[in-house]
Amino acid sequence: MNRTTVHHLSMGVVGGCVAYNGYVVSGGDGVSGLAGLAAIAGGGALLATSGHTLVTGASSEPDESAVWLTAFAALLSVAGTVLSVLG
Repeated sequence: MNRTTVHHLSMGVVGGCVAYNGYVVSGGDGVSGLAGLAAIAGGGALLATSGHTLVTGASSEPDESAVWLTAFAALLSVAGTVLSVLG
């Protein structure tokens, strides 16, 4: 496997973990549903972006829309984490 594939697979795994943790957190008592939803959305977007890059064979230099989508996914992931800590 080349470095680009490993990188995107790793990003997909992180996205899947964040989404799963958001799902688990959203069912907890005393936890804001918004925190879980933000983590699910952020993790899912990260997983989808990584999967799209692997399937299409995009170069190691992502196009602008992929960069913005990944940045948005990271923002949602951070928001979900912060809300779960504060919630």
